[in-house]
Amino acid sequence: MGAKPMLVFSLTLTAILQTLSSYGSHQWYLTTIWAITRIAMCWVWPSAVRVVAFWFADDNIGTAMAVLSQAFYLGDAVSRAYLSSLLALGLDWREVLPYRNLLIGHIIYSISLSRSSTYSN
Repeated sequence: MGAKPMLVFSLTLTAILQTLSSYGSHQWYLTTIWAITRIAMCWVWPSAVRVVAFWFADDNIGTAMAVLSQAFYLGDAVSRAYLSSLLALGLDWREVLPYRNLLIGHIIYSISLSRSSTYSN
């Protein structure tokens, strides 16, 4: 499987697993879903690195990877603030999950539309 399909697959699997986590309340269920989700999320980074490598010239890959690394942390902080604001509005943690999955769906859609060909001058 190529990098772009693997990236879309792993993000989709993550969204599905996160949706499934809202249907359980037992510790064994939530722990199992969490563990499988972490495995699926581990596939995201290597796939993202391979996809981004095609978007930039060799001279710019280091800078692009530095920005991608920081965007990873910045995105986490922004998503936590976004989801916290939903919790502050009085939503239950199970009601917040669909909003997170909408965001993940938007990311998946954006990646699927991105160009996958190599960089050309």
